[in-house]
Amino acid sequence: PTTQSAASIEDVSAPRIQADEQLLRRVGSVLKSSEYYPLRDVEVTVRDGVVILRGTVSSFYLKQVAQTTVLGIGGVRKLRNELTVCSNE
Repeated sequence: PTTQSAASIEDVSAPRIQADEQLLRRVGSVLKSSEYYPLRDVEVTVRDGVVILRGTVSSFYLKQVAQTTVLGIGGVRKLRNELTVCSNE
């Protein structure tokens, strides 16, 4: 059986964490500069290239805009769109 030392595990995970942090900054920047103001408040989490969107938007259209916007960003391996739609009607 092959075993890994703690040092080699850290060596592998450090670049992954760095890549996630860079992706988080890119996604956050794109959403914060969106012409759709409600997307600026979306909570973003990234783990292993998987982007998770959380928060509340007022329409399914905005939920879809957030999803399409994020999927257009390089480095996104997968997207979990957990945005909740809550209209004030």
